[in-house]
Amino acid sequence: MSIICAGLACFDQFFFIDGAIKENFKKYSHQFMDTGGGPCGNAAYLLGVWGEKPYFAGKIGLDTYGEVLLSEFAEADVDTRLVARPDGFSTVMSAIVVNNESGSRTIITRKEKFSEDAFSPNLYYFKQVKSIKPKVILMDGHEVAISKLIAEANPNAKAVLDAGKLKPELIDLLPVTTHLVASEQFINEYSESEDWQDNDAKLLVIFNELKSNMRIDSKVYVTLGENGCAYLDEGKVKRLSAFKVKAVDTTGAGDIFHGAFCFGLVRGWEDEKILTFASATSALSIQKQGVRCAIPELKEVFDLTESEKLQSC
Repeated sequence: MSIICAGLACFDQFFFIDGAIKENFKKYSHQFMDTGGGPCGNAAYLLGVWGEKPYFAGKIGLDTYGEVLLSEFAEADVDTRLVARPDGFSTVMSAIVVNNESGSRTIITRKEKFSEDAFSPNLYYFKQVKSIKPKVILMDGHEVAISKLIAEANPNAKAVLDAGKLKPELIDLLPVTTHLVASEQFINEYSESEDWQDNDAKLLVIFNELKSNMRIDSKVYVTLGENGCAYLDEGKVKRLSAFKVKAVDTTGAGDIFHGAFCFGLVRGWEDEKILTFASATSALSIQKQGVRCAIPELKEVFDLTESEKLQSC
């Protein structure tokens, strides 16, 4: 049951501090960690740790940080044959400052401008994609050319789009998408309003408009943080509550959610089971510092979903 995660892998540096960042003010961090990251990078890592043997597709630099990313992928049994390492591309890096008091985080990402024209998937790359025949493809909008190639070469695969915030790259990928998992921010920016949050009729209109730009029989979901999530079920908006936990570090909560979402999707689970499972995975992960080191074991996730039932309406 192969899964390809097509998008961003980056090198993360975490700084944990007491209180929030203030402008023009010095702050000391006595806790630090560095590790691989990125939306699809973290999702692929989770799936690898859980024994899925996923593929990561995206650009990684010919530098020290790139070697670290490939080493971590290898440790998690993530296949990197679809990784491109073009000349002149530097591995993306992020500085992540986590507030120990609230668990919130501030992220500054260094992503150098790199023309997509400088790298275009060649015939060899295309043959590699065709040989894998994935059942699920996860896209995060950071690698449009690669994502489109993979999705178009595998029309029978379920293509999941992680839509964190509204940007042209995500809209460009809607026509090849079967499952849109949007954040609250994305829906706010797409609809240019926030009055849908307690109004199922307005949310239904937004969902249907998004579906009209996607593949036939597509599905749309929106994650709402501590308020759970909402999705379309037989033409109606359905809502699911969230697991109530104390957040220690919310970094990567969405990445973990999307990885777990794909884990359920590739198994053919129903929507409510997939969303409950993904929510439980994310809830467990934010109770620890970091992202990859906070990934829960499968047994922990199943235990939580069995012990605490989410309300649906």
